[in-house]
Amino acid sequence: MTTSVFFPVGVSNQSTSGTLAALNDAVTLATDSLGSVGVNLSGTNAGATVVIEGLIAGTTWDTIKVYPLVAGAAGVMSITAAGDFEFNCAAFKQVRARLSVAGSGSFSATLNGTGAAKHMAVKNGNPADMQVQPVPASIPPTDRSGSIAAGGTAQVLMAANANRRAWWIQNNSSGDLWLNEIGGTAVLSQPSIQIQAGALYETPASYCSPSAISIIGATTGQTFTAREA
Repeated sequence: MTTSVFFPVGVSNQSTSGTLAALNDAVTLATDSLGSVGVNLSGTNAGATVVIEGLIAGTTWDTIKVYPLVAGAAGVMSITAAGDFEFNCAAFKQVRARLSVAGSGSFSATLNGTGAAKHMAVKNGNPADMQVQPVPASIPPTDRSGSIAAGGTAQVLMAANANRRAWWIQNNSSGDLWLNEIGGTAVLSQPSIQIQAGALYETPASYCSPSAISIIGATTGQTFTAREA
């Protein structure tokens, strides 16, 4: 059975329902003026698969990723059990719930559309689906300040630390300091990082190496202030 219902533009909520029992049974909703659609599947249809599809033009239906109404749930491209789901539909003129694999039993399907968007879509279906990630609580930094023990000889500024989130160093001396933050030994020239007298270096927001950090200065006793978090 295939059911199609069309509604006039401007109606705030639009709804249609039907039964999905035989292969390719579908419940279709016109979505002009709508922003999002909620889908309810009820009943038991063992072994069945339902896909949600959208039509932009012509006769080609595109599969839509839908989101179970469960906190933290990732989007899915097909549905195999009863439940509530939602998706944005602004790009489509029609959407439908279609039985792509028949099972033993049937689903009752209801599609309810509204003018409001329900969630932020993810470009190209990023696997993370823009789910919220917990932000670790701030921690007090560890003081790594010191001085150059022997001019011209590299020394360890910070040991390797897989949990390192940020670090910074200020050159308090009148001469340059040089750093290697990727596990190598610092030298008094490139490719080490140069920190001029009085300058401050801190890790970029997008990058913090967990490797050991090596430091070198030309003169014994050159001082620096450093912190690691």
